[in-house]
Amino acid sequence: MNIPDGTIDFKRVGSRLYIEINHPRYKNALTPSMVKSLRSVKKHIDSNTDLVVIQSKEKFFCSGYHLQWMEKEAKFPLWKNFLYAFSLARALYTLARLPVMTIAYVEGGALGAGLGIASCCDIIVGHPDAIWGCPEIKRGIFPFVISPYLKYKDPFFMNFLCSSDFLSTDQLFKRGFVNYVTNDLSTYLEKNFSSDLFLKSFQKFKKRWILSTHYFLHSVIFSSLFLALNRKKLYESQ
Repeated sequence: MNIPDGTIDFKRVGSRLYIEINHPRYKNALTPSMVKSLRSVKKHIDSNTDLVVIQSKEKFFCSGYHLQWMEKEAKFPLWKNFLYAFSLARALYTLARLPVMTIAYVEGGALGAGLGIASCCDIIVGHPDAIWGCPEIKRGIFPFVISPYLKYKDPFFMNFLCSSDFLSTDQLFKRGFVNYVTNDLSTYLEKNFSSDLFLKSFQKFKKRWILSTHYFLHSVIFSSLFLALNRKKLYESQ
């Protein structure tokens, strides 16, 4: 099965690092090579970096993990299935532990793993028309890998997992999951993040406050194993 691939593009603008999810043909769905690129984000951060902005190509943030790839991985032996799930879990953990401020700008929608990427960021900026949710649940796949970050970001994260409908940006803004609503990211960034002193102060704060190391066991290892077992059992039963 030949599955078209996408890329994760990195661009430096002064002290800012912009990360663009680039797979528009499939609403920026993630593939294994894209996940691997996300894991390498720390290589693009140096001592001058004070802000990381994650956005997408052609106005749809991320529709989750590519379903064709997920089906393919589920047919692998359990150990290999686990490694693919573990790779995604490591990518999210890396994003969550970056020592600088991170912002996700969600246009179009953040679904499944895309919702996980947004949840790993310090600030979530949503387009007024964006949709949010975990549609893979309808297929019988529980989003184990992203659930630790959903819970960390929103105490009522089970609403994401139990809702059969997509949630709107306005709904999530009222709950505090989305921090700001705008259709103009550039203006928002210039208005709120032009102070180097503020960003450097936040960087020192985050280094102390950041997710603790023991969190690694749950958010990376156990969640990867549970997802691998879930996928394999689901597709074997079909």
